Amino acid sequence: MNAWLSRMSIPIGGRTYQIVAEQARRISACRLTFYFDRPGARQFENGAFVASGISMAGLSDPDQPSHWQEKVRLDDGFLRSLREHPVPVREEAIRVIGTRSMAIDIYIWLAYRLHVLAKPTPISWLSIHTQFGAGFKHVRQMKPTFIDALSLALAVYPEAKVEAEGEGLILHPSRPAVPKLLGLS
Repeated sequence: MNAWLSRMSIPIGGRTYQIVAEQARRISACRLTFYFDRPGARQFENGAFVASGISMAGLSDPDQPSHWQEKVRLDDGFLRSLREHPVPVREEAIRVIGTRSMAIDIYIWLAYRLHVLAKPTPISWLSIHTQFGAGFKHVRQMKPTFIDALSLALAVYPEAKVEAEGEGLILHPSRPAVPKLLGLS
């Protein structure tokens, strides 16, 4: 985590480290439900990001460095999903976006969706509100904040082709946020 925080230009140690570590613990404890539409049925699967882990937090003397490394084991379903549908993102893009969490969410969403589209795909403002509008009671309240965050996400993902219109967004097939390496899939 220290190496990643350094690459993101986030100070290591102190309050910032505690906040990042707390968010990592929260993500590790999340339970997820994945829905899959099949002909004539809707399938779901419960899962998580992390199946198990070990944390030495609070168990050792704060003045004595720990000789144990904190570790997690990713949930098998989540790991399989990552392997089957990877979403490479540019660390530089995340660093530029900084603490703008909605812009990070939009950037990752676009990186996941755009490169697999076969045709232009409309997304209504109501759907966008459902996915990104936590904390906003109405679509009209969320829309300006979303448009601002979308602009930032598009600035760091110049290959993305997205149009904002009265009814919502139109997502167009686009090159991946990170180009695929030759010989790798």
